[in-house]
Amino acid sequence: MNILQSISCTHLQYYFLLFLFSYLPLISSCGYENFVHLADQPDGGYYVMKGDILFFRYYQEYSFTGNAQSLAYRILDRQGNTIRGVDTNGNLLTPDSNEIGVSLGDNFIALYFQPNNLIEGQYYMMEITSIKGEKQYCRFRRE
Repeated sequence: MNILQSISCTHLQYYFLLFLFSYLPLISSCGYENFVHLADQPDGGYYVMKGDILFFRYYQEYSFTGNAQSLAYRILDRQGNTIRGVDTNGNLLTPDSNEIGVSLGDNFIALYFQPNNLIEGQYYMMEITSIKGEKQYCRFRRE
């Protein structure tokens, strides 16, 4: 390994650790019990999202093959307009969307939003579609 490779590796490790430790207190302080559990039907309840991160738990009960390892989701505003999402084929529905990788079993996911992407005090609906087309929902409000 030459000096250039070791410097690059060291810088990458530094930035990765800086990123990890900057979010570690936030993730560890919320605990698994604070991750939103998705409902099979939309209901009247809602989750209060503080800041720009939505924490939710998704259970992948089916094994998958090929490119089906990413989660299909949509974030809808009160009028039903898709403001962010990825379809079941992994196609981005909006420019600021990103794919969410999932594995078999429990997945604890932090979905990051750009600042000012969601309006404070407004309600939103997250719709998740499984590989088999089953839908789950979470209603939330940003504070």
